[in-house]
Amino acid sequence: MVRTPWGDATELRARMLRPGRGTPREEAERNQRERLFAAMVATVAEKGYEATTVADLVDLSGVSRSAFYRHFDDKEECMLTAAESLIEPTIEGISEAVTAEGGEERTRQALEAMLNLIAGQPAASKMAFVEIYAAGPKGVEVVERTLDTFEKYVAGLFQQVPGREEMPPQMIRAMIGGLQKVIHKRLYRDEEGELVDLTPQIWQWWLSYPPPPGPLRAPRRRAQKPRPFAERQAVANPAERVLRALAAIVAEKGYPATTVAEIVERASTSQRTFYEHFANKEEALIAALDSGSAQMLGTTLPAFRRAPDWQHAVRSA
Repeated sequence: MVRTPWGDATELRARMLRPGRGTPREEAERNQRERLFAAMVATVAEKGYEATTVADLVDLSGVSRSAFYRHFDDKEECMLTAAESLIEPTIEGISEAVTAEGGEERTRQALEAMLNLIAGQPAASKMAFVEIYAAGPKGVEVVERTLDTFEKYVAGLFQQVPGREEMPPQMIRAMIGGLQKVIHKRLYRDEEGELVDLTPQIWQWWLSYPPPPGPLRAPRRRAQKPRPFAERQAVANPAERVLRALAAIVAEKGYPATTVAEIVERASTSQRTFYEHFANKEEALIAALDSGSAQMLGTTLPAFRRAPDWQHAVRSA
C-alpha cells in the first residue's frame, strides 16, 4: 500500500463518485484528477516513471481511459500537473506548522516542517524531486518554478532573522539548491527518514552564511570562447568522440530517446568501435558523466586550493 496526498493507493476505486445528476461536474472532475494523481504517485513509486503507462493509471484509479484523456494529453502532463499541485499545499502545511512569531526560531521551524512533510510523503516527494527529471525539459521547468516559489518563501523568512535581512537572492537560491540536493539524494536512496535527523545540521549550515558586505558581482574575467564541436571532435580519440556525441544528442532529445546508432553517426565512427569501448549506452553515459566531472574538478580545484581561506576558496572555485 502506497500512501499519497490524495489517499491510499488501494482505496482509489472506493472513492469513485456515483454517476448521476446529483454530483456537480466540478466535484466529479476533481475527484477523477485526484485519483489519477494518487495512481501516478503509487505507480511511479513501484515501477518508475519510464515504465508507468496510462493503462496502469486508469486501472489503479478506476478512471476510464476516455476520462483520462479529457484531463491530460498524456502521462507526462499528468505527472507534471500532479507535481505542481503539491507546491501550494506544502507551503500551507509549512505555514500551519510554524508557531514562532519571528526571528531564527520561525525560520528553523519552517525548515523542520518542510523536511517532516517530505519524509511523511516519500512516494509523492520522490516523484516531485527525483522522477520528474525523466519528463525532460518540461520536468526541469516545473522544478525551477517550485524553487522560485520556495525562494520567495525563504526570503520572507530570512527578512525576520536579525542580521540576515539583506541576504541576496543569489545566496538564498544557492542554499535552497544545496537543500534540494540533500533531499534528492535521500529520496533516491529511500533514506527519507534521515532528513528529519539532519534538520539541526542543515539549519546550522544555513546560519553559517552571513550576508556579504556588499553587492555580489560577477568576476571580471574574459570568458574563453568554446571551440566548435567539429573542431574538438577532429582532435579527439574515438572514445572521446563517442562521449561528446552522446552528450550532444542527449542535450537535444534526452537520454531515453538517444540510440547507439545516432551516437556512432554523430561521432563519425562505427558500432564496432563503440562496443570496443562501451558495453552499452548506459555504460557510455556513466563514462561521459565521469569525464565531465573530472574536467570540472580540474578547472576548479587549483583555484580552490590557492585561496587563503574557505570563503575565498568557494568564490574562486
